[in-house]
Amino acid sequence: MISLLSPLVHATQDYMPAGLILSLAAAFVVERSYMSAYRHEFVGTLLMISFTFSAGKWFGTDSQNVEWLAHACGGVASHFIWGGPPVNPAPSP
Repeated sequence: MISLLSPLVHATQDYMPAGLILSLAAAFVVERSYMSAYRHEFVGTLLMISFTFSAGKWFGTDSQNVEWLAHACGGVASHFIWGGPPVNPAPSP
């Protein structure tokens, strides 16, 4: 499996992060039986990153309290929009 992914990683490393390419391998374990879970986690992770990491960059640049409030609201919004705890891949079952 690693020998199959290595040329792909080297060919695309200038365009996208290697971790993203390697994470795709998890979607194809056991004949794609985890594809729906992978898709759910992937979209949820994109939501979490876009909603929580915008704090400090676009919101709250002058105030740390506003930055943390925007970060907290972003986390709550991403959980609410995408359906709960599976938004964050670290604690997912």
